[in-house]
Amino acid sequence: MIFGLEKKKLLNLYAKSEELHYVDTESIDALYLIFKEYTQIVKKLHSKEPNIFGNIHKYGLAELKRHKEMVKTDGKYETFSNFKAQIESSMEDSLQYMQDYLHV
Repeated sequence: MIFGLEKKKLLNLYAKSEELHYVDTESIDALYLIFKEYTQIVKKLHSKEPNIFGNIHKYGLAELKRHKEMVKTDGKYETFSNFKAQIESSMEDSLQYMQDYLHV
C-alpha cells in the first residue's frame, strides 16, 4: 500500500512542476520544495526496495543536487528549465520503475 501512496505523491509533485514556467523567486522556491519532497519519496522507496530504486537514489539525486546548485548560482531561465526538466524526468523514471517492477 505504501507504493500506491508514494505514486500519488509523485503524480501530484509532477503536476505541480508542470505549472512552473517563469524564473522568479516564487517558482524557484516551489521547485526547491518539489525537489525536497521528491528526495524524501525516493529515500522512502529506496529503503523499501533498494534493488529497484538504488540507481535513482544514488545517481539521480546526485545529478539533481548538481542542477539545484547551478540554479542557486546562476538563476537564469535556462538553468531553471534544465533543473525542472531533470526533476520531471526523474519523477517519470520513478513512476516507470513502480509500474514495471512493483506493478503499482
